[in-house]
Amino acid sequence: MNRSIKILLVLLVAGIAAYLMVINKPWTTLKGELKDFAIQDTAVITKIFLADKTGRSVLLQKQLNQTWLVNGIHKADQKKVDLLLATMKQVQVRNPLAESEFNTVVAKMAANSVKSEFYKNDKLIKTIYVGGQTNDNTGTFMMIDGASTPYVTHIPGFVGYLTPRFNTEAIRWKSKEVFVLPAEDIATIGITYPQDAAASFIIDNTGVSPVLKDSNNQIHPADVGFLKYYAASFYNIYFEGYVEDVKPIQHDSIRATPVFCLMEVKQKSTGKTIRLQIHKKGVNRRSTQQFDEEGNKLTIDRDKYFAFLNDEKDVVYIQDYVFRNLFKTLADFKSTVKPNP
Repeated sequence: MNRSIKILLVLLVAGIAAYLMVINKPWTTLKGELKDFAIQDTAVITKIFLADKTGRSVLLQKQLNQTWLVNGIHKADQKKVDLLLATMKQVQVRNPLAESEFNTVVAKMAANSVKSEFYKNDKLIKTIYVGGQTNDNTGTFMMIDGASTPYVTHIPGFVGYLTPRFNTEAIRWKSKEVFVLPAEDIATIGITYPQDAAASFIIDNTGVSPVLKDSNNQIHPADVGFLKYYAASFYNIYFEGYVEDVKPIQHDSIRATPVFCLMEVKQKSTGKTIRLQIHKKGVNRRSTQQFDEEGNKLTIDRDKYFAFLNDEKDVVYIQDYVFRNLFKTLADFKSTVKPNP
């Protein structure tokens, strides 16, 4: 074997060795299932568990009627659950980590990532760790349980990062619906104004036509069409969001303030009553309107109220824009009665 051939063989062996070293480094590994983040058939997912490094966690469970519950108690926001499921169906690896960023990304994910478990019934089908975003905010660091390296993931066609979709705060997953009842499924509507009993009323919708009553259960004449229209207004009503800028101990203080309005709507099909207790809210720096039409400083917020839904301890915001048509009084219905000619 002459010298030239020996040199070529040495270079060839060295090249192969270098190649093997590179492809086996964790920051460039692309091994089968350890980069397959997506779940193709998300319809089989019946349980999702999310937990972060601070101790926060949330359990989402699918019910037989295809709705989801948060921590086994609260109805989940279906749009947010659907978004998470769509994320798991569409997520793809965009690129492996660069060698220069491997240690930094791994350290950050070890300190701050969300463990996300997806189940079919009680069988765990995938566990991934979701980290933060890339510097350009268009990729998300993720790692499959058992893998040696994270990857940069994305959803083709979506510009942004995916971390917020894996939120571990239960309050972020709870549904914001208040009244989503078709008029034909409403048995009674009770609107009570504790500070003005004469304005309070009840609509009894259990008979052939709805009937208007006062707080003493006395029947009053009213336009049937208007009563039906009012009942139909309780179909697509949601609150704005949860009050997160006050401490839990302050919730009791809000509940102790005078009740502005109490709404109670009983459902025919289930017999359940949805109860919304509404309190006026003071003006603060975030209030849209600070002064009235004459330039006087407002003390009561005209755009938002505090409210408590059913037996929930959390305080929610409701918007006057959404609820103003529900704030009717007995006089509003009596005025619809046409006088006899």
